[in-house]
Formats: sequence, structure tokens, C-alpha cells
Amino acid sequence: MKLTVHILAAIYAITLNVLNVLKYFEQFRTVTSDYHDLFWKAYHVSGYDLHTYSTVSRWDVLYDVYRHPLLAFAMYIPSQMNQWLIALTGSNWASVIVGMLWAASAYCAFILLFRILHGLMRLRQRDALLLCCLFASMGYVMLATFVPDHFGPSMTLLLAVIYFTCRQNISGRTMTTGQTAALYLITAGVTLSNGIKVLMAALINRQRKFFQPRYLLLAVALPTVLLLTVAQAQQELFVKPKAEAQRQKMIQKDREYRAEIRRQYLDTATNVTPEAVEKGIKNIIRQRAKAKYRRDHLKPWNANAGRPIAKGQFIGWTDISTSRWKTVVENLCGEPLQFHDSHFLGDALRDRPAFVAYSHWYNYAFEAFLMLLAAIGVWFGRRNTVVQTAMAFLAFDMLIHLILGFGINEIYIMSPHFLFCIPIAIAPLLRSRNVIAYRAALLSISAATIWMAWWNSKLLGQFLVMSCEG
Repeated sequence: MKLTVHILAAIYAITLNVLNVLKYFEQFRTVTSDYHDLFWKAYHVSGYDLHTYSTVSRWDVLYDVYRHPLLAFAMYIPSQMNQWLIALTGSNWASVIVGMLWAASAYCAFILLFRILHGLMRLRQRDALLLCCLFASMGYVMLATFVPDHFGPSMTLLLAVIYFTCRQNISGRTMTTGQTAALYLITAGVTLSNGIKVLMAALINRQRKFFQPRYLLLAVALPTVLLLTVAQAQQELFVKPKAEAQRQKMIQKDREYRAEIRRQYLDTATNVTPEAVEKGIKNIIRQRAKAKYRRDHLKPWNANAGRPIAKGQFIGWTDISTSRWKTVVENLCGEPLQFHDSHFLGDALRDRPAFVAYSHWYNYAFEAFLMLLAAIGVWFGRRNTVVQTAMAFLAFDMLIHLILGFGINEIYIMSPHFLFCIPIAIAPLLRSRNVIAYRAALLSISAATIWMAWWNSKLLGQFLVMSCEG
């Protein structure tokens, strides 16, 4: 059975990444001076970022340094491997290298979840495998397996955190300072907010010992300062010089723009006194700015953006105006589990409405059924340390996304950070000693897995395979 799990995990991860690589390989093998333009014009999958492709093609700090302080450095060795291959073959192999890394990450996520369910929650191997298949059939787990954004590796790291810390809890061992610091640095280095989940898991494990001054200093404060220092160093060394160069370019572009308006005005003006010329130019610029504002206000990246709590670097990411109910129905419990058949893989900042409805009532019925199944499972597993840890992680995500509104208009993109909570929540139902209850749960989970696998594979398969053939 364990060999079967490894084989299925490998086939699943490799297949999706191979299809993704084949889809774009002829375009992406091009060696160019502007990889950002090459990738962003061709690759549009739900608004996921493509900084990893660009970074591996030519190493640079492209990620938001405060949200992903160590991610650029993690891509340095893959980038150097790609440079060697470019020199050897004349082709860019970034998409292939990233595909291999993401396939390995997805394989590890599958195996980690199986070990959590079988090794820690004591499910039968076949039941643990079934829940792994349920997890793998979810729409945005499929996407996280191959899209070149950080969510796939983040998902794997969070599962590793749950596995390691809960194994410590079950065996009665306490997480050491070094173990916490290492998990915190790696996980927060990829996505800073996920570092909070490491500390939450450590708090559950150590309880009162978490607040020991030495532990707080070495396991929490020191890694935090290190991450922020690295982020600030990247900001000063890489981000600011590029921003300044871009600012100078915009200044020069503005000068050319004003000079062109001046020429156009002088060609038609009858009054060419300096005062009249300046007034006429200002009127033209003002009218064009108003027209651009009206056009931009109707575009998705503006129309779908909610109102933040206040302006600022971090507080500006919040959203207090987007409908929470529609978000829960369509973008939290809907799209991450079952792709919407309308606006499939659309980008909310490009060509997708903030909310897309399903074409059929039964999609909503399935959504409610799976959420009810998870809720019942949480109740029966409320004393289980794995369930408690997973629910703590989920609560943190709901705090930042639903309450504060961070990324709420694209919450489905963030779903790989918490989708694994669903099979963990359902798992206690498969531990029932009541034969009828167990069989009912088994049948329900099997049906849910088959439905999502069929629905999502049909839509995603057409998207990938048709692109390969075309």
C-alpha cells in the first residue's frame, strides 16, 4: 500500500507539471533580454505570479521582499543551473527546472499528508489514501502543483510543520529552540505570514514553555530580526535602485509627453503667448488624465479592488468593502474546490469579475455537502491534536483574508495554504467504530473525490491538452 501511495503521488505531480511545461515550452525556451515581458504576455492562470520563471531565467530580486524575504535566494542555484544550460544549448530551461522542483514539492505534500493521516491520526492506509485523493482532486491543489508561484512549496512546508509538530505532541516531546527557529526561518522565508503558523504550532506544543525568555529570544525574536534585516537589505540593494531607475525613466517619459503636447498645441493654437500656451497644455493634460481615470476605474484591477482600512504599505492590503458572503460562497468554498466553468482560470485583476456564479445548482449542493462533512469531522475530532493544529492554521487564514480582507478578491489563489485542512477535518469520521457511520463516511468521501476529480480534470485537462496540441 505504501508503495502505491508513492507511485500515485509521483504520477500525479509529474503528469500535471509535464503538461504545463509542454504547453508553453516552445515560447518559453526563448533566450531574451526581457523575460518578464515574455512570460507575462503568454501565461495567465488565475492571476498567479510568474516571478519564479523570470528569476530562474535570470536571477534578480523580483518578489515582494517583505512578504517573501528568502524566496529569491532559494532560486539562486536553480538559476545558475539554467544559465549553464542556456550556454550549453542556447535554450531557456527555466520552465523545465521549475517544473521539476514543483513536482518534487507536490509529491512531498502528498506523502506528508498521508503520513499525517495514517501515522498521526491512525487511519487505515486505504482510508488515508482516499483522503489524499480527495485533497489531490481539489481544483487549486491541482493548480498549486504546477503554477510557478510560491503556493505549491508553501503548501508543502505547512504540511511539514503540521507533521513535525504534531508528531512531537503525540510522542510527548517538546520542540527545541533550534527546531522552532529552523521551521520558522524556512517557512516564513518563503511566505512571511506562514511563519505565524509555525509559532502557533510551537505554542500548542510548548504551551507555557513557549513564553520562556530564552526561547522567545532565540526561536522567535532573532529569526524575525534576521528575516526583516534580509528583507531590508534586499530593499536597499536591489529594489530601490530599480525603483529609482524606473522613476527617472518616468520623468523622462513625462518630459517627452509634455513636449509632444506642446508641439500639437502650437500647431493649432492662435494665441501663442507663453501664458496661453502653458494654460492650454495644462488643460489638455487635465482632460486626458480625467479620461484615463474613467477608463481605469472600469478595469477589473480597479473595479474588483475593495476599500482598505487605511493607506499604507501593509494596512493598504486590507479590504473592508468586498462582500464576505459572496466571497465565502463563490471564492472560498467554491472556486478552490470546484473550478467555475465560466471565466475559467480568469484573473480578477485582468479579465475576471470579482464573483463568478456556477452554471448549475448541484455545484452549490456539493459545496454545502463537503463543508457539512468537514464541520461534523471537526466536532468529532475536536480533541485531536492534528485537527486542533490544522483548525488553528485555518482560523489565522480566515482572520487575515475574511476579516482583514487581505487578498480577499483573490482568496482562491491563497487557498493552497489551507485546503489540506479539509481532509484533516474529515479524517475523524473514518475512525468511527460504528460500522454504519464508517461506511456512510467512506461512501460520502469517495463520492466527493470522484466528483471533484471528474469536474476539475475535465476543465483543466481540456485547458492543458488543447494548448499542447495547439
